[in-house]
Amino acid sequence: MTTVQEVKGETAIEWVLFPFTYDGKSFNSKVKADSRQLAAIVNLPAGVFATMNEGALRDISTINASTTREQDISELARINAGSSWAVLELAGE
Repeated sequence: MTTVQEVKGETAIEWVLFPFTYDGKSFNSKVKADSRQLAAIVNLPAGVFATMNEGALRDISTINASTTREQDISELARINAGSSWAVLELAGE
C-alpha cells in the first residue's frame, strides 16, 4: 500500500494504491484516501482485496494476457467511467 497525490487542474486528490497482478500484468487499485470505504479495505485479510480486483477484471473486462497496453488502457477507462472513490490502472500509468 502506497499513497500518491494526483493534481488535476487546481484539485489535488490523494490516492492509496493497492498493487496486484492479473493475467501477468501489473495493476494498481487506487482508492481515495478520504473515502469511507478505505478503512474496510485496509482491514481485509492479506490478499483479499487483490483477489477482489482480479475477479473484477476477469468478470467485467476484456483484459487478458494477449491484449495490448492500449487496449488495456481503453478498457480500464470504460470500467472506471463514473467512479467516484476508486479506479483501476495499469501500474506505471
